[in-house]
Amino acid sequence: MQPERIKQDVVDQLAWDVRVDAADVKVEVADSQVRLTGEVPWYSVRLAAEEDARSITGVTEVVNQL
Repeated sequence: MQPERIKQDVVDQLAWDVRVDAADVKVEVADSQVRLTGEVPWYSVRLAAEEDARSITGVTEVVNQL
């Protein structure tokens, strides 16, 4: 799967998830690795964002730097 498609799918998933304010999360994709950066208010939001990224087809690794 193309990195641009993976990025769009992750961004869409984050926007859909009511637990996460997607405006606070930056998504970068290199090959099939997703890196999440930004700031979130709670640890549970950090975990939810990572869960969302891992749920996308084609993602092989998530580096969570939230």
